[in-house]
Amino acid sequence: MTSEQRSGYEESAAQVGIGLAGLVETVEIGPAPVAALAAGGRRRLRRRRAVLTGSVALVTAAVVGGGVLVGPALRPADRAGLATAAAGVAAGPSAVLSAGAVPLARNPLAPVRAVLAQGVVDGKEWKVWAALWPLATREQSLEQARLIWQEQHAAGSDLPEPTAAYVQQYWQPGADVVNLYYTVDGTRLPYNGELTPTAPGSTPPSPTGPDGGLSGVLVGALGKGQNAGPVRVAALTVGPDVAKTVVTWADGSTSEPSPVTLGDSPVRLIGVPERPGNKARSIAVYGSGGQLLGTNTSWLS
Repeated sequence: MTSEQRSGYEESAAQVGIGLAGLVETVEIGPAPVAALAAGGRRRLRRRRAVLTGSVALVTAAVVGGGVLVGPALRPADRAGLATAAAGVAAGPSAVLSAGAVPLARNPLAPVRAVLAQGVVDGKEWKVWAALWPLATREQSLEQARLIWQEQHAAGSDLPEPTAAYVQQYWQPGADVVNLYYTVDGTRLPYNGELTPTAPGSTPPSPTGPDGGLSGVLVGALGKGQNAGPVRVAALTVGPDVAKTVVTWADGSTSEPSPVTLGDSPVRLIGVPERPGNKARSIAVYGSGGQLLGTNTSWLS
């Protein structure tokens, strides 16, 4: 490098240094923007929470729309509202689980309901409902009995309100309670029947035997006036071994009522409505392999 080149280079470097020094003087130096960073973080956190809350709301809406309510324990007033809906006054999807639906956790204070039988009499639609109240502990049994009675009383039943002494005497530690009742054109009638099938985890239901001893209750057979049912219905209990039911009537016709599942109960119900002027000769139940498990000739004869 010649002396002239070296002199030019040193002059250029000096000018660059002077320029950088001037640039530094124009920069404002202060504390780090902690508040701004924190505010930005809070905004991001709020947005994240909003997204999560919206997602939960969507899931809840989907579940409720599908007919399943998920949430804290219902207050008595809420349960009464669901009971009114399930009675057919303002029936909604939250009141009933269809056959094969996945039940919620067992709650002795919140029944599972299903239609056992239905038909038309004098132009009015009647239904027999089965409300399964899961096994209650001894401490819960009185509250459960009073909730069942409240529904019955609201429909006009003259049954006395259960007392602690009555419940403690008749409480069954291994059984659910099934309340059977009618609705006509959506209005619940005062009539009530009851079954106490074995609860899950208790003694398993016995296999259906060849003696035809189908147990159950003849719904609507007792009572007069408003305490009677419009049509008698044989509500029969069967175990999981029954796959088919055939009712043979006196005129030679047959019907095949399907077993009705109530929540997770191992005991299912078969509803056989009477036919005026036509007696049932037999009610036969069959296993999944087509084998005859039992025949009964007395329920609607």
